[in-house]
Amino acid sequence: MTQIGPVVMPPNELKSGIKTLKKRQRHFNWLFLAAASLLIATFITSFLQHDLVYSFFGLYHELKQLHIPISAEHIGLINTEQDYFMSLLGWFAWLIFKVCVSFVGAFFMVYLLKKLRFFYVRFQSFVLKFVGWLLAFMLLWSGLTYVQHDLNQDQSEFYQGLTSYSQQISDSEIYQQLQGSQTPSIVQAYLLAQTALLQQPADLVTAKPYLQHLVTAEQYDPRFDQYGFDPKQLWSMQQQLYARTVTPVTQALQPEVTHAEQRQQQLATLLIISGGLWLGLSVLFWLLGQYFKRRVQRIEQRLTA
Repeated sequence: MTQIGPVVMPPNELKSGIKTLKKRQRHFNWLFLAAASLLIATFITSFLQHDLVYSFFGLYHELKQLHIPISAEHIGLINTEQDYFMSLLGWFAWLIFKVCVSFVGAFFMVYLLKKLRFFYVRFQSFVLKFVGWLLAFMLLWSGLTYVQHDLNQDQSEFYQGLTSYSQQISDSEIYQQLQGSQTPSIVQAYLLAQTALLQQPADLVTAKPYLQHLVTAEQYDPRFDQYGFDPKQLWSMQQQLYARTVTPVTQALQPEVTHAEQRQQQLATLLIISGGLWLGLSVLFWLLGQYFKRRVQRIEQRLTA
């Protein structure tokens, strides 16, 4: 019986097949990086989703920004307060951007360095390759952080200079401006309570008498609604100091609080599902990339044998 020997493919077809396999490997590597980046973004979002949802509704369990009512416009600070929700979104966007760019960019830098003979030889070791990737990640992260800080420096310095003090609230700039004005005492209490709670850490002892003044004024001052106080800001101050709402104005916000809690729970569930999806896809794309890599290596070893 005649035996059929092994079929030998022409060299051109072998080279073309190797190129095709390498192309598929690169595609799956890029898909792995994309899925891994989305997984990291989802992981980070899971830690920030509570603040993101509540800040979207303007609710904070700790005071985050200074609100200046229209009744204090004569001291020249009206319309200078920060929009914390937009600031948080900007910070979050920068965080996701830095993580993704640094993560993917580090792989790209290692890939470019391997074009040089010096690094190609040393990156044969997985440990040295990982060290090179880590250094590239830190370099990209540091550069992007510097750019972010430089863009936000002027605004952050302004608000820090306005409300910060070292020992006594009387040392703050906003306190000194209020003392030189005809601002009603209830409005001063509203601004100074915020100033004390915005310290790091919060100056609860100083804030307490000012906030108690506000609670009393809401009960007995018939003009309380005319001062332009933000009910959500009062809610945040009461939550931070008393861990509950104590006045009718803040208790009326309970439907919004309940709505925010429901949205936060829905987002948490969505993040768990999407995190599992990106994790599964990351593993799948990595395994496929490794599969095509091993196939290329086996073919090239047989050609050189």
